[in-house]
Amino acid sequence: MKSDAVTYDEENDVLYVVLSDRDVSKTRALDDLRLVDYDDKNEPAGIEFISASDGLDLTGAPSLLLIRQMLDDAGITFPIRA
Repeated sequence: MKSDAVTYDEENDVLYVVLSDRDVSKTRALDDLRLVDYDDKNEPAGIEFISASDGLDLTGAPSLLLIRQMLDDAGITFPIRA
C-alpha cells in the first residue's frame, strides 16, 4: 500500500507517514514501535510505525490530526488509537 505521503512495507510491517519534504536531521523514539523524524529546525518531517498491522497508536504523536487525515486519505484500515 502506497500513496504520495503514506507508505506501507508489508514484508516488514512498517508504515511511514511523510509530514514534510524537509531533510531529516534526527530521529527520536516515542516508544519501541514509533519513531519520529525531525528536520534541522526540530519540526516533524515524518513518523514510522513498526508492527503497523497490530494498530497505530497516535497518542502523543506530532501533527496528530494531520496524520489521522493522511491515513484516512490513503485508505489505511489498521486499528487506530489516539
